[in-house]
Amino acid sequence: MKIEFRFLNKTTSTFEVVYFQNWNDRQPLFTHDPKKAKKYWHNQSAEKDLNLLNKVKSETAKTLSIKLVS
Repeated sequence: MKIEFRFLNKTTSTFEVVYFQNWNDRQPLFTHDPKKAKKYWHNQSAEKDLNLLNKVKSETAKTLSIKLVS
């Protein structure tokens, strides 16, 4: 399972899909390549990151959805 973000990029007015890769200090890192995304084996560890990622704010993007995908 991986965490998938769907968002609207306000600078280019395009929809994008990215995957959560890992944390760099307190900043989340994302990738467009699903093979590089962090893989979760249990829902509990994924839920922890999902809760933290729901708090992330961006001035240049509007989050449309954050979900766990296989």
